[in-house]
Amino acid sequence: MKLIFKHKILIIFFLFFFLFPAFANADTLGQRSNFFIDSSFSTLKENQVAATLQKSFIKLNFYFDNNWWNQKTEKEKENIILILENIDYEFENNIYPVLTNTFGSEGYSNQKTNILFYPMRADVRGYVRNIDSYEKIIAPESNERKMIYLNADNISKNLLRDDIAHEFMHLITINQKEKRIGQSEDLWLNEARSEYVSTLLGYNESSKEDNYLKIRARSFIEKPTTSFVEWEESSYSYSSVNVFIHYLVDHYGLEVLVDSLKSSQKGIESIDYALRINGSHKTFSDIFSDWVIASYINDCSVGEYYCYKNKNLINLSIILFNNFI
Repeated sequence: MKLIFKHKILIIFFLFFFLFPAFANADTLGQRSNFFIDSSFSTLKENQVAATLQKSFIKLNFYFDNNWWNQKTEKEKENIILILENIDYEFENNIYPVLTNTFGSEGYSNQKTNILFYPMRADVRGYVRNIDSYEKIIAPESNERKMIYLNADNISKNLLRDDIAHEFMHLITINQKEKRIGQSEDLWLNEARSEYVSTLLGYNESSKEDNYLKIRARSFIEKPTTSFVEWEESSYSYSSVNVFIHYLVDHYGLEVLVDSLKSSQKGIESIDYALRINGSHKTFSDIFSDWVIASYINDCSVGEYYCYKNKNLINLSIILFNNFI
């Protein structure tokens, strides 16, 4: 019995070692580190960045590319630190509790989330890397941390909190879908959940024209024929899936997004599952068809499913092209 017990201990230790990376949680202010990055997003096409920890809080570490940071004046650096303090307050009191209470843990909740700012292509706002949640013995280019990568040139722009919330939702999806269930989510639905969180967090309540949803809606009107299910990496894919997921949640409830995440299925199949367990007799295909009509008519008097309910979308209207039908 004792021998069997020791073997069980060894097996548990082995699984813990390989499934739960030893993320660094003792980083000190001013610490310099080299991080692997996605070279396709970097302005210099590099696959590594040398960065320094410029600010650390209870749940967040903020790293900055050394070259980018050193080009800033002392006044600019002071302003950036103020921005980080505001972002940390928002993350601590809104983003983290709301998203984890709604969708579940991002994993390794006792470890800080590391946000790395570095120069990216102008059309890239940020991203996460699945491989960072694995040991280097499995993924040699893993940073072995909870990591969010953001475009440094956007740090002073209004949508920074939206970007962080968007990417943090991706970390939750990785943990809830990939790590816990062993299922890799369809890209369009992965992005759909992250696109919706700005509304969930109350960021789209603003009447300003630069709130996240209004920006996406204007882009959707420009090119409504984009198919988000057959995902292509463009702003129009994001806009299309954003508008659709708002239609879906407003008519069928947030539970559809949550339950589809917890499902062992993915993509359309997981949406159908979530609709079914929440008492709806409609399928994804039915809802997609209703959404197309709503995007053209947008009139609740015609039918309850032929309109948008979100105040940012009640005036949305597109010209319906034949190939969109």
